[in-house]
Amino acid sequence: MYTLQKLASGLGCRLVIGLEPLGAEIAKPGREAVVRRIRRLFWDKPLHVADLREHPQWVVRRVLELGSLTDVYALVGLLGKGAFLRQVACLRFSSQKTGRFWAAMLAQEGVKCRKESSPRAARISWLR
Repeated sequence: MYTLQKLASGLGCRLVIGLEPLGAEIAKPGREAVVRRIRRLFWDKPLHVADLREHPQWVVRRVLELGSLTDVYALVGLLGKGAFLRQVACLRFSSQKTGRFWAAMLAQEGVKCRKESSPRAARISWLR
């Protein structure tokens, strides 16, 4: 470390050391594998592979509210980070704590939250 700092200083640079996720080197999970992994979260209605395509907000909300971090990673790996964040931006959560957390995460990622904040919209989304 000392030698690297001296070299950087001598070159008129500052030494920056960081960690980056492997991302591209991690294999993308298949739809069937993700459904098998998160199926336990859907006790009220059986989860099918087609639900990932036809009802992504329902699936994402359930995983974020009830799933583990590994479940979230599996879903992000399947959908891709951008698509996942777009789905989250449209959600209303039953827990204010979860909603505030994801609003902060979206702001950090530069994604505008698209959910409506009016009392009427909140009442309607609660009934869904």
